[in-house]
Amino acid sequence: MKEIDDITIKYKAKLVFIKEHFTEAQDSYVEEIEKIMTNTAKVIEKLDNINTTIKDKIDTTKKDFQQMADTINKLPIYQLEQLFNLLDRYSNMSDKEKELMVLILNNK
Repeated sequence: MKEIDDITIKYKAKLVFIKEHFTEAQDSYVEEIEKIMTNTAKVIEKLDNINTTIKDKIDTTKKDFQQMADTINKLPIYQLEQLFNLLDRYSNMSDKEKELMVLILNNK
């Protein structure tokens, strides 16, 4: 009977030892998960800020394109052809010719 009591005491001591180490491991696990969650929240906040900035830039660009489209839609076809021809000629000019054009336009 004494052997059974000794074995029971040893068994209970082992269970207490296991429980303590399990609790320590669990606490450590919880701390690490909390750190990961905090870091993840910071990254998500940064991404949200970047997303907002990009969305604002896209909205601005969209408005600019819409204004350009509205302006183009108001121009008669003949004036559009002339505008495109003028842009084409300007893009084919050399840098010196462009500088001269700017000087001429600024002097008027």
